[in-house]
Amino acid sequence: REQGDTLDLAKYFPARVAPNEAAFYMNFDCLLKCLRAVLLPDLQSINDWFSELKEDQSADFLEYYLFARFSNNLEQLQHAHKRMRESYVTRYEEVVEIFQKIDRLLPNSLVSTS
Repeated sequence: REQGDTLDLAKYFPARVAPNEAAFYMNFDCLLKCLRAVLLPDLQSINDWFSELKEDQSADFLEYYLFARFSNNLEQLQHAHKRMRESYVTRYEEVVEIFQKIDRLLPNSLVSTS
């Protein structure tokens, strides 16, 4: 897990509703899954998380983004990236970051690795 292990979860929990606003929300389910991925980094927990995400129509941008930080499976990343782009709250930098991760995992990557 190249990025998941160095992920600063305090940066994402609680999440601000909008920049410069005092309002925030806490996705406890997502926090639990992130902690499980950090503390119990077996591949099965990531696959279980992905199965749940595919079925959960209420999963938000933050959950897809953080899931993608932990996964290195190309199919999972492509699905998460697609759902992030479709999200009501889309943060451009995070979408680009996951796209670049997908590109690095592709066999004939277009992004230079040097």
